[in-house]
Amino acid sequence: MAGLQCCQNPPDISLSSGSGCVEEIGGLQSYVSGSLESKLGILLVSDVFGKVVGELAKSGDLKAIVMMHPSLVTVDDIKVSIDFSVRNDKCKFSEIKVPISILGAEVDQLSSPELVKQFEQVLQTKSDQVPSFVKIFNGVEHGWTVRYEIENKEAVEHAEEAHANMLELFSKYVK
Repeated sequence: MAGLQCCQNPPDISLSSGSGCVEEIGGLQSYVSGSLESKLGILLVSDVFGKVVGELAKSGDLKAIVMMHPSLVTVDDIKVSIDFSVRNDKCKFSEIKVPISILGAEVDQLSSPELVKQFEQVLQTKSDQVPSFVKIFNGVEHGWTVRYEIENKEAVEHAEEAHANMLELFSKYVK
């Protein structure tokens, strides 16, 4: 269930929003941009689908993950999960396998700073296997990276810093 913060200050969907188009992908309306000739892509899964991103990070199908103001993600989603349903009494271990960045907001009812710090503690135990970066942005609310007033210089600076963190991770690991 989405929180009130998810519904405040909705994004601007207008002709000036970008150079892509909306297409149906996997039954979902998706904003798509970029060259059709590209061999790599960046997948943006937003807000209430944060839990899905955690599972994708365990699949090994993606090269890197960035969670900005994650929603519905628990510490158990970040930890190793064990599937006991595998036959022959064998367990299947599932853990985050790709570089991950988690960017949290100081004011967030869905992923509090305390919860984001717990994510960081879990990821630090795997730092020799999986690169990670976790940061809590002071003075911002849930959704600050995509829903902000462009006239508010401080809000723009916070969003641009988060975008730079995201691009840095992708530039380093998506090749």
